[in-house]
Amino acid sequence: MKLARLSVSSFATSLWLLTVCTPSVRADATADARRAIQTAYDKMDAAAARKDAKAMLAYYASDFQFISAKGRKRDLKFQQETLPRVLAAAQSMRGKTTVRKLTLKGREAKALVHSRGVMTFINRNTQQISTLIVESVSKEIWSKTGQRWLKKRVRNLSEKQTLDGRLVPTS
Repeated sequence: MKLARLSVSSFATSLWLLTVCTPSVRADATADARRAIQTAYDKMDAAAARKDAKAMLAYYASDFQFISAKGRKRDLKFQQETLPRVLAAAQSMRGKTTVRKLTLKGREAKALVHSRGVMTFINRNTQQISTLIVESVSKEIWSKTGQRWLKKRVRNLSEKQTLDGRLVPTS
């Protein structure tokens, strides 16, 4: 009787621990993923300020895909070709990217992200310094490969660009 009571008690304790502790383990994993992805964004923002395309692209998966709010698709190759030219044209760049919400399922994270970037450059038409401000809200998918999180997909939900304070159409 004591043995049966002990194993029922042990089973009940194990079941209680499993139900109570599992959500905190998942919450910790989600918090860890959020910290790691936010850190990646902070490093990409710092790389943009240094105009370092290679460091910015280091967080992109080889099968990366970008989809604009209007549905235009671009891949990693496009980013690799375009980003160095944009950075070379910039007099200065600064940005701030913030993970607003993140859900984790296994080794895949889905994030709601707000980005704001400011770039100054010499306007070819006016030969004056211009300021471009780009803001977006996007749904993003990150995948954990080994110990690294890589950005796989960005789908902009909203985009806004201003050039010298005037609204500019987005692509």
